[in-house]
Amino acid sequence: MTIRWRMALAVALQTALLLVIVAAVLYLALQRFLVAGEEHRLDNAVGLLDARHDLESGAQDSRELTLSSEFPAGVQVRVVNGNQVVRATANFPDVPTDLPLGYTRIDGHRVLTREVISGNRLVTLQLTSNLGSIDQPLRAYLRALLVTLPVMMLFAAAAAAITAGRLLKPIKSLERAASSIGDSGDLLQPVPGASGRDELSRLASTLQEAFRRLNATMQRESEFTRAAAHDLRTPLTALQARIQGALARPRSDLQYRDTLTELGRDVGRLSRLTEHLLLLARDESAFHPSATDLRQVAGEAVDRARARDTGSSIDFQAAPVPPVRGDVLLLSHVVENLLENALKHGRGAPVTVSVESQGDNVVLDVADEGPGVTEATRARLGESFFRGDTARTGEGSGLGLAIVAHVVALHGGTWHVDSAPGEGFLVRVRLPALPAD
Repeated sequence: MTIRWRMALAVALQTALLLVIVAAVLYLALQRFLVAGEEHRLDNAVGLLDARHDLESGAQDSRELTLSSEFPAGVQVRVVNGNQVVRATANFPDVPTDLPLGYTRIDGHRVLTREVISGNRLVTLQLTSNLGSIDQPLRAYLRALLVTLPVMMLFAAAAAAITAGRLLKPIKSLERAASSIGDSGDLLQPVPGASGRDELSRLASTLQEAFRRLNATMQRESEFTRAAAHDLRTPLTALQARIQGALARPRSDLQYRDTLTELGRDVGRLSRLTEHLLLLARDESAFHPSATDLRQVAGEAVDRARARDTGSSIDFQAAPVPPVRGDVLLLSHVVENLLENALKHGRGAPVTVSVESQGDNVVLDVADEGPGVTEATRARLGESFFRGDTARTGEGSGLGLAIVAHVVALHGGTWHVDSAPGEGFLVRVRLPALPAD
């Protein structure tokens, strides 16, 4: 069942429920009104009785009671003394004589029992009326309700179906647009109704923005895949060429050693590239941050860099800093990539690593005194597979700073590059510090 007809059915059922509740209230009100009217008629009838004439009138040898012509039609009267009937109208119903004072409903009649003085004695006066004057209007009301209720339900369902069709018309437009986008693959195709202010317009706007982001993600992934394939193909091709060259003819031990050394460098480059690609593709659900001392992470990374490149000049400066909420492995990659970038592209210039606290942040600076980069190059740093200008070119995959940008964003921090041609290269990373206990 479609939403349109489900809505029509729901409105019809709600209308029926509401009508039943209203009808029940009106039925009770009408019943009470009719009963009150009948009781008022009986009260008025008591006042029309002549205590000395009407109650005693009738044949001397008969107990039949004769009423005046002004007396209300359909009202019967009986006079009871003790449990003995003294006088009664001809059509008085067979009801008990010992009914309590007041109004009583019995055997389809409404009975009013009063005590009055007739002559010099106290007698019980009973007046009855047939409840048909009450039941007949109520039955007519119920019959009318049985006819009008289904009609009102059908009318409400038809009106709801028409209204739902008009309200759901924008959804059909969205369905057609989504189908068209799926068939064409054009995720930037405009979604109809995205410029309005109602709920469906906000849905259309949300879908359009989601399609736009999905398109941007797909483009980035496509570019990333093409670039990754290219960069993986280069070292694999070099490996294959060197292996084939080494096997093409006999070589001396020294030549084999040189070839193996070159193969080792190619394998190392391929290993680093693969590691970087895996790091960028790492699922964010595997990110498990904890309180981390960035000063310790940076110090250990500097020690490893000094051990790998004994001829490098790396100065480490660190003050006590509060912990940050981070992943030790990922933050180690950040520091190592920044150090590798500075050592590789700084052309042997001294490198300085510092960690300090600034306000609510812990700041990591990695700077070198190398040739620097231009403003145009600086604007693109952090893009995957992007390599800087010729002043700082060298062997690399172009993923180091991309990993830095990715990991810093994952930690809720920011990073900034300050560089100019001939003025060195500085990368500043800011990470939010954990509040003190």
